[in-house]
Amino acid sequence: MSTENYPIEVQFPDISAHEQSSSGIAYVHSFDLGVAGPHVMINALTHGNEVCGAIVVDELLRRGLRPRRGRLTLAFANVDAYRRFDPAKPDAARFVDQDFNRVWTPAVLDDASRNSSELARARAMRPVIDSVDALLDLHSMHEKSKPLIVAGPLQKGIDLAVRLGTPATVICDEGHPEGRRMRDYEGFGDPASAKNALLIECGPLGAKRRRGGARHHRALSAARRCDRRKRSAGGLARAPTARAAHRARDATGRRDEHGLPLCRALYGARNLS
Repeated sequence: MSTENYPIEVQFPDISAHEQSSSGIAYVHSFDLGVAGPHVMINALTHGNEVCGAIVVDELLRRGLRPRRGRLTLAFANVDAYRRFDPAKPDAARFVDQDFNRVWTPAVLDDASRNSSELARARAMRPVIDSVDALLDLHSMHEKSKPLIVAGPLQKGIDLAVRLGTPATVICDEGHPEGRRMRDYEGFGDPASAKNALLIECGPLGAKRRRGGARHHRALSAARRCDRRKRSAGGLARAPTARAAHRARDATGRRDEHGLPLCRALYGARNLS
């Protein structure tokens, strides 16, 4: 893939200053001020060439964001792939050996016969992710599109997307046929669990105009999760008056219907393909 497909309009930040962390896991920073509350994680670089999340997490760390209660984790996932990024070959840095976002089942993670750069990283991060209550996983897209939320098949994910309020387009998908995403790992993908996760696609890879979009998601999610008292006061907690929702099609082209309720407001569906 050439830069004609992905014009790289943003500076990829030098994240080397964030390698050392109190968590003991390189590039994974957790902050807990000792006041009881949920564990929230904002994750970047699930794919090494998707820079929007790295820009946001780098900025949050440099600004010294801390939770008012609970625990906040700010992480860069596939750093090895990120280090290989070449703007002339943006797709080559998506991963090193395999897709980091297709390995998230205990069977795969526990299989000692399987090894790769991405599996080693997932296994290193797993103890932190096991304790996360709410995950926001920031991505970029391979096509020109407005930002969207990939909420998954569960009602709790759809509900969280509505509470988040932006982007307005929500994809209700059944997961990826090649392997489980981090968004669907364990409790995140269990309808009986209070844990929840969203995958945010912040717009085309390397597009400058999407940087602000990622910051918007950061402001809404981090502020909301770090201080739920603000939600009860109004403001951030308000859901949008119009939503766009779409059931993704599976690999055979059939529409996914696995227990998904219809989202009531369809305004903005013209943005969906």
